[in-house]
Amino acid sequence: TGVNADLFKQPEMISKTVKRRVSAELKRLAVLLRRLIFLMALQVELAPLVPRPVSNYFEKAEGEAKPRKAFFSVLPTPASEAPDFLHGPITVPMRGAVPAAPLIARWEAMLDTLKYRQRRAKCLARTIQR
Repeated sequence: TGVNADLFKQPEMISKTVKRRVSAELKRLAVLLRRLIFLMALQVELAPLVPRPVSNYFEKAEGEAKPRKAFFSVLPTPASEAPDFLHGPITVPMRGAVPAAPLIARWEAMLDTLKYRQRRAKCLARTIQR
């Protein structure tokens, strides 16, 4: 996908059509990569977990302060200015080429994940084991 779009040449700008095609393909490949790592994680055998010391949240320690009560106001807060997203688009979408940097960063992150897939699978296996 990245090679077909010439992302390895580090272009500064690409067309919107290329960006849409590559983004869609990267999204599809990301799903496949996640599934691959998940299946690899299920096959990893880890040593059994060492039990952690147990702590009781409800037991009070000596010298511990009493919990404060939450403050709740019956009166509503005064209205403020509306958030930006309710004002509508501020700028008109630009035509033509768009920056390629976010797409290149995403592509390189996926290549990095694919390169170190064993490490990612082992980390996911630990999470699953917990």
